[in-house]
Amino acid sequence: NQVAQWLKEFRILGYKPSEITLLSFCTPDNSVAAKLLTRGFKLQAAWQRGHLTAYTSVHAFKGLENKIVILTDVVLGESDFHRNLFYIGMTRASESVRISCSKNSQEILLNWLSAKDAS
Repeated sequence: NQVAQWLKEFRILGYKPSEITLLSFCTPDNSVAAKLLTRGFKLQAAWQRGHLTAYTSVHAFKGLENKIVILTDVVLGESDFHRNLFYIGMTRASESVRISCSKNSQEILLNWLSAKDAS
């Protein structure tokens, strides 16, 4: 529901659907995007050309960017792999990022930010 709300908010702010990308930490078939598709949201796979909001995994979007990135299905561990994947996902946005993650992942993110501030 939170991701659906963010999509609506960005549209109200004047962003085109094609300026928004949903990036998941899991496969597209198991992602929030797949659930939104079943609810009638108009989305397209990122490899398709068009005017809709794109979705894919963070892995598949490496090296690409869009104005708005919404990171979904974020489940983090303490490993450098998860930290690097999160960084890759965040840096795909040229204007704004939103993050949908589990409670445990929120704690990990706060710890990462606190450790950065301390150094």
